[in-house]
This record gives sequence, C-alpha cells and structure tokens, in this order.
Amino acid sequence: MNLINNKFNFLLCILLVFLLLPGCGKKGKQYKFSPLVVDGEIIKMSKNEVKFDGDKVIIDGTTLAVSINNISIENDDVFLKKLDIKFWHSMSGKLGDGMDVLIDEFNKNSTKIHVDAQFMGEYNILNQKLIASVAADIPPHISQVFESWTDQLREEGVIIKLDKYIDGPNGFDRNDIVPYLLDNVSVGDGIYSLPCNKSVQALYYNKELFKKAGLDPEKPPKTWDEFIEYGKKLTIDIDGDGKIDQYGLGFATDSWLFMNLVKSFGGNIVNEKGNEALINSEIGIKAGKFMQDLMHKHKIALRCTGREHQNKFAAQDVAMFIGTVVSKVFIEDKLNFPLGMAHLPKGVKAASILSGTNVIIFDKGDTEEIEAAFEFVKWFTDTNQTIRWSRATTYMPVRISALESELAKEFLKKDPNLLVSFTPSEFMDFEPRSAEWFECRTHLGLAVERMIVANEDPKTVLDDTVERMNKVLKNAKYK
Repeated sequence: MNLINNKFNFLLCILLVFLLLPGCGKKGKQYKFSPLVVDGEIIKMSKNEVKFDGDKVIIDGTTLAVSINNISIENDDVFLKKLDIKFWHSMSGKLGDGMDVLIDEFNKNSTKIHVDAQFMGEYNILNQKLIASVAADIPPHISQVFESWTDQLREEGVIIKLDKYIDGPNGFDRNDIVPYLLDNVSVGDGIYSLPCNKSVQALYYNKELFKKAGLDPEKPPKTWDEFIEYGKKLTIDIDGDGKIDQYGLGFATDSWLFMNLVKSFGGNIVNEKGNEALINSEIGIKAGKFMQDLMHKHKIALRCTGREHQNKFAAQDVAMFIGTVVSKVFIEDKLNFPLGMAHLPKGVKAASILSGTNVIIFDKGDTEEIEAAFEFVKWFTDTNQTIRWSRATTYMPVRISALESELAKEFLKKDPNLLVSFTPSEFMDFEPRSAEWFECRTHLGLAVERMIVANEDPKTVLDDTVERMNKVLKNAKYK
C-alpha cells in the first residue's frame, strides 16, 4: 500500500511540506550547542587551556563524562555539541507540560543528545505532516503514531525495526514491558514501535451524588445491567417541574465505547485476518441498541459533544461519564466533590480496548542518529520515567518494574483513582492494527452518531457500515 497513492495526494503533501514543516527541511545531521556548565557555573577557557584524559575533558582537575567530540570552543566560550533529535508529538496542555518536564531532564543530563520536541497539533494534523515529511524525505527522527499508521509506514519501509536495538548491548529486557502492551506493538516480523501514551476508558462517578441516591460510593456498578439501574436512580427531576435536572450519564457518543461494548458482550470488531468487519453481528447490534437505549428508552443519558460531558460532570448536572483515564488530569481541579473512578462494567466478560499512541524511529540512513533516537525512547519508557509520566498524565505505565516500584505504591496511596491506569489486566484488548483500519474508524464514528443521535435502526446502520468497511479492509493483512 503506497503512502502517496495518487497525484492529488502527492501535490497536497508537497504543499504541506512548505506550509506545515517550518525548520524541518534540512537534511544531514544537525547539532545543538549550549554553554558547558559545571557545578552551576558556565565554563570559559581557551582551546590551549583545555586538557584531556583520553577522549574525556578535564576541567579544574576533574575528568568530565564529556568527550572531545562533544565540545566546541569559540572565543573562550566552551559549548557542548549535542546531536539534535527531532521528536514530533501531539501532547498539549497538562499532557504537554508533563512531557516537557521529562524531556528537559533528559536534555540536561545528556552530554551527547538534545531532543527537540515539537508539538504538531492534534493527531489528524500530525498524521498529515508525517505523510508530507515522508513524501519529501525529511521525516523527524521520532514520532508518536497509532498502530494503523505504524503498519502503513512499515510497509513503506521508512521506519526502523527495533528488535536488534532492544536486544542489543545498549538495549533492555523486552519482558519488562507490560505483556498486553508488548503484544500491542508486536506486528508482522517484529517490533516497530514502543508504547508511549496508552490509555483505557474509565467510569467516572460523583461519590456525593451516589450517596444522596442511596448508592454505596465505594461500590460502582460492576455490570452493564447494574450500570443502567444506577443511572435510573441518579436521573432526577429535582424541582418537580417535569424536566430532568440531573442525569445519570453524560453521554459523549463515540466509537471507542461501542467497541468496548462489543468486546464486553463477547464479540469481535473484525475477523482473525483483519479483512472483514464483524460489527453487524448479533452482538454488534446489541451493543448499538444498548447505547441507543441509554438515551431513547431508559432516558438516563444526556447527549454531550466534545468535552461537554466533563463540564456537565463538574457542574453536577450528570452523575457519571465514561471517558479516557486521561480526562482525570483535566477535570480534577474543577471538582468540589469526591471523585470515583473504576474500570468499565462488564457484560459476559470484562473488556477494555487500548487507545493512545506508540513511538517509532524513522530510518534516516544514519546509524548515529538512529542510536541516539533509540537512546531517548529507551530512557523515556524506562521504569523511573514511565511511572512519573503516568502520575502526571494518568497514561498507563509501560514497564512491569514501574508497576511494582515504590513510586507506584506511593502514588496509589496518595491517589487510589490511579488504580484504573496502574492495573494491568488479562481483559485488555486493542483495535485492529492494519493501515486500512484508520479509515474504518471514521465509518464507525459516523455509524455511532446515526444510531444514537438520529436514533436509526442499529441493524440497518451497521449493515451499511460493514459494507463500506469491507471495501476498505479487503486488502488488510494484520489485525
């Protein structure tokens, strides 16, 4: 499957290169120069004053962990010369702040590598810029990607297979990666990405409103049937004017919840080969009807758009909502009531589909750059960093050693709601990973809107959607 498959897309990508990639049009190695600082002081000395111990620099009799190849001296100013590594991402707000803290730490402590983290906009914009950069042969060194993007870029042959770096002398124990996350990045003939910001959906609930409704605030609903019963008790006409003032659920309709319901009810999204959609099965129709009934039959759900469900929850207009675990960092400061978080209720089984991105390394043809990019990715996903990243963002820790660390125990003691992110489980699953699935997600999102908002017949909608999906999926090779 070609990344650029027709003349229009090619011209669009070239246009994006000029409009969307400022400062990224240079080929060859680039370096970042910064003053050499020792014990808080900027070092100044002439070239004649510099001494060396082998290839290491000596300052005031102390041998530094700095190679002669990593310094530059101009007019008595001593500069560290670091290989500049471009990292494209879509983390903004508090998520971006959490990432910046870690990257700044890496840059401060590394004597050889400087990571230039660049916010590329929302994920769809990041995808467009990646397509443009690959077309122009000027991709970044590292980027966040979804699994379907990885599959496409792997087919194009423009990203690095990471196995030899993971298993090499400067690698790490792959068995320390949380098993379902390792499974998630293992496709085809190896590993082409590493988990970065992975999340699941959680049930958020207002403990105060639970208590007022006679529900135990420490016992959220365990099944979807219980969920409906809780919703009924929490949907109230407070002032008796015949209109609902408080809904059980703030309902942001999305394909993620639909897929979780399909899995929870015992179904599958696609077949084993990944080339045929199965969402119009009896179980898929049941999932669609369940979502539809929340609004139109049980009348316990308030339809919300965007992040309105979070605002309604903070205002106590709704008692529960379902959203990514990452919503926590955006709402907790707005709440004047105790927050509860739990795994999603279960149907015939518990199910939770992973979302979020992984990171890839582009093959820019330079071994030193590839190794430097891997060094940063390894550091960012290592035990101490991944647990702090998780604490700051509520994304899931990616290492078993992080989950078992004293820091994890400390964080959980202070904030038990982190348990949803900190609990690796056998019921984790993930979306289809083929390049073709990325387009199918759009079809599924439209189907959910038709079933919930327009109240269309689920079977009719899903039959139509599967027909559209299968035209796209017929050449898919991987789940």
